[in-house]
Amino acid sequence: ACMESSGILQRSRRLFLGLFVILVPVLALLWGKFSGSHVVLLQIVKYSLIACAYFALLGLAVCYQNSPWARLSVGCRALRFSGKISYGLYVYHPACYLFAFQWIPAPQLGLLAMLTGAVLTYLVSAASFYLYESQFLKLKSWFEYGTKRALWGGKSPI
Repeated sequence: ACMESSGILQRSRRLFLGLFVILVPVLALLWGKFSGSHVVLLQIVKYSLIACAYFALLGLAVCYQNSPWARLSVGCRALRFSGKISYGLYVYHPACYLFAFQWIPAPQLGLLAMLTGAVLTYLVSAASFYLYESQFLKLKSWFEYGTKRALWGGKSPI
């Protein structure tokens, strides 16, 4: 936030773009060449490279937040819906995938089991949001934010 307000991020557009353009093909090549090889150095470095690629992507998203392609990609209804039910996606995905892989046990049908798990996770998460979580979100109006009141009814020492 400090870097954005001082304009440092806007001046770093080329850095983020270069970092992203370099890291994504490098990661794809490394994944294709060394996948499953258990190279120790790659096991040590790969998460740092992935984190750098995501850092560059996040920097690009902040730098180009007012561009039309950013508004189209981030503002689409599917992403907004996924963001709304994201807690449910996080909580329910292990159980849904476990169920899907037990329901479709054949190893050659792994892609079908993954797709079934993803669809099931979205369905369970959406049901949880609309039937359970939204009831608690309605209670937000009963709580005040921004006021500093003491719990005992007196003036707050803050």
